Order: sequence, then C-alpha cells, then structure tokens
Amino acid sequence: MSYNCGHGKNPEIKPAYVVNVLRALRQYESELDEFLREQQ
Repeated sequence: MSYNCGHGKNPEIKPAYVVNVLRALRQYESELDEFLREQQ
C-alpha cells in the first residue's frame, strides 16, 4: 500500500511516517480525547 500526499518532488509518504503518527496518536489518545471534549 502506498500513501500520496499529492505535492513535492516525491509525494509518496513513507510507511515509517505513518507508523510514527499512529504510535503518537495511540500514546496520547487519552490526552487528545480530553482536549477534544473541552473544545466542544
């Protein structure tokens, strides 16, 4: 599977970047949920 951000010389997003974003989202999931609840 490949990801394409649609700009730049090489628009393909490397899978390692996706993995890092997912890891960060999982690590801070409770803090992000709390923040988003406060914004409503």
